[in-house]
This record gives sequence, C-alpha cells and structure tokens, in this order.
Amino acid sequence: MRTRTNRKSAPGKIKSVVRWHRENGTPAETFDHTGDWQVTEGAIVGGQKPAGCRLTAYLITEKQFGDVEVEYEIRPDWRTDTGIMLRQHLSGPLGFQTLCDHRPGGGIGGVFTNGLGSYLATPFVVDDDENFHVKNFREGKSDSRFTQGAVTEASTFDAFRDAWNLNDSNRFRCIGTEPTITIWINDLKIGTVDTGNPGLPDYDASQIQRLVGTEGHLGLEVHSNDFGNG
Repeated sequence: MRTRTNRKSAPGKIKSVVRWHRENGTPAETFDHTGDWQVTEGAIVGGQKPAGCRLTAYLITEKQFGDVEVEYEIRPDWRTDTGIMLRQHLSGPLGFQTLCDHRPGGGIGGVFTNGLGSYLATPFVVDDDENFHVKNFREGKSDSRFTQGAVTEASTFDAFRDAWNLNDSNRFRCIGTEPTITIWINDLKIGTVDTGNPGLPDYDASQIQRLVGTEGHLGLEVHSNDFGNG
C-alpha cells in the first residue's frame, strides 16, 4: 500500500481531477496531506500529521480492482467517522466509501460518495448519548447536509441493532459488482446501492464513470474531524 501522493506512475487523469477540485475551491492541503501511517505490533495505524491538524489522509493499495469482495472486522469503542474506500481514485478523496460512522448521525453500513456528489446512501443512521459511549444505542436522524441516495433490500434499524455486537468486533462484508455495492454486517444484509442510478435528480452516471472508471484502489482513511483521528 502507499500514501496517495505518490504519483510517479499517475496518469494525466489525476492532474485533471486535482486541477478541477482546486479550481472549485477544494483546499490544496486536501490533496497534499499524507497523514502518519505506521505498522505497530502487526497492525496498520493511521493518524494525522501533525497530530490534531484535522486533515484527511488515505493509504491505498498499489493495485486497482474492478469487482471486489472485501471482508474486515471493526471494533469501534469511541466516536469515529471512517470506512473502507472502494474504486478509489489515486488522487485520494474520490471514490465510494463503505461506512463505519460510529457517531451520532452515523451511517454504519451505508455508502458515501467521496468527491462524487457527496451523497449518502444508508437505510438508517445511529445515535447515542453526547459522547457516544453506546449506552443508549438508538436510531437517529439523517444529516440534512447530504442528499440521500436509494438503498434496496434495506435492513431495518431494529434488525441491525440485534446483529451489532456492542463493544466487540463486527464483521463487514462488501461486494462491489460495478455499478452496485452490497454490504453485510455480521451476516445481516444492510442493503444494496446502485451507484449507476442512486435515484437522485440530475445525477450523471457517465460523469462518475469518467472520474473513477470501472476499477480503482482500496483505501483506508484518516478522517478530518474534531473528535479524533478516525
């Protein structure tokens, strides 16, 4: 894997994507920040550099993948805003993110389009007490800042709550068969998102196709937020 600013073999397409974002107000540090990635006791640990700078960073695979099946376990025990990137563009903040937003208003098991319209597709969001210590896990309200995309075969929040292991590991399974992404948590199907037709007005699937294509990298994220490096 590599940090996403290593562009020695980057195609000209990357420069055009970065240029477009900078011309439209995306801060340069969004692309220039590589984060702090280390291997500690056999685990990849990501952080912001310098710590507390609140900038996003990505660690992505060398190879690109088309149709994928990815399985991983997550044990969030604090507020976090993160996920695994699928079909990620080498420039960094463009791709489809399968979410583990373990925070108030978080879309656990949903899909977020990083830099591709920024719509959120999730059948429910979670909520809890102010510090999100998971003492009162309940359904929350969707964030009005994000347009909501369609989810088919969607799980209910009650089914998710029964399947979710509080303060323990949870197994995610994501299958991306372009243009769809389907997510399971602990064998419960959370839902399927059709990235070619998410049910949004003025959505141009051909433009998304031009930006990310049918193949992309897998990526880990350190998110820009004010409650940690998640």
